[in-house]
Amino acid sequence: MHDITRSLVRDFGARGIPIQHGVTRREIVAFENLYSVQLTEEAAAAYFETVGGMANAAMDPATKLRLWPLAEVEPAAKWLGHDDAYAGCFIFADFLLWSHAYAIRLGTTRLTSSEVVLVGGIEPIIEAPSLTKFFEKQLSGE
Repeated sequence: MHDITRSLVRDFGARGIPIQHGVTRREIVAFENLYSVQLTEEAAAAYFETVGGMANAAMDPATKLRLWPLAEVEPAAKWLGHDDAYAGCFIFADFLLWSHAYAIRLGTTRLTSSEVVLVGGIEPIIEAPSLTKFFEKQLSGE
């Protein structure tokens, strides 16, 4: 995952897309305590500690994605009200100014990878089996 996040940072930098600095381990622990979840290592160390999201109103013109800073990441159920279907799903990106969003599935114990789901319908749709695969897909233009 570290390779893919470095590629993401390089790609965004080369195209002039502003990204924020990653967060500290203390900020990650505060997030985990606030929501009683555990970020996976790929989400915590490799993504949020490295990328940190995009500035407000920034968007990747190629993928139409806006990656959210950890401070903006929230439970999908808060936005949609589908508590059961979206349990454990936390929105970390939106597409085309909220046409739909993407969430990572987190648990109360540390999972091995963060499944990425499409948010917007009655139930989440699996977009990628991991955050790494999601970003690989975005970088390849799929």
